[in-house]
Amino acid sequence: MGKIILLSMILSSAAQAAEKAGMPQLDPTTWFPQIFWLIITFAFLYIVISKLVLPKLSETIEQRNDHISDHIDEASSLKNQAEEKYKEYIEVVAIAKKEAQDLIAENKKKLQDNFDDNKKKINLKLEEKLKEVDQEIKTFKKEAASNIENISKEIAKELVKTVSKIDTNDASAGVIVNEVSKKYLKELN
Repeated sequence: MGKIILLSMILSSAAQAAEKAGMPQLDPTTWFPQIFWLIITFAFLYIVISKLVLPKLSETIEQRNDHISDHIDEASSLKNQAEEKYKEYIEVVAIAKKEAQDLIAENKKKLQDNFDDNKKKINLKLEEKLKEVDQEIKTFKKEAASNIENISKEIAKELVKTVSKIDTNDASAGVIVNEVSKKYLKELN
């Protein structure tokens, strides 16, 4: 309690010193009008803020909350739609993979069948060509043997004519060539 008395004395002495110095705020005689105008000013500010500013501010906050909740709802809806689309996408991809694998397997089988068919056709053609070539070789051997015999007869006739100065006929030259060719053809076969 002594402290309060001491404090009031210090304040009153400060107020008196201020009054003497010319500070009206510290003059106790002007405190009541100052408190009156302070109450009027704060009451006016309270009414203006509570009747004009706060409703607009509350309305703005409410609109903002509504706007945010609308965006949250929309985002949630879009998220759900995106998840559904993602599930559909996964299903479509799975179906497409399955179809692609089936198509690949089918095409692989077709390609293998075509390859086998072509291989058979090529083998048949090759066998036909080999038979034709074999036949041509046989024909060529026969023709060559016949040509060799004719050429040999002519050479034998010319040799006999040159060596013995005697003309020989085709029959005697053929006999000589046949005997010689039999010996050599037996060795070749």
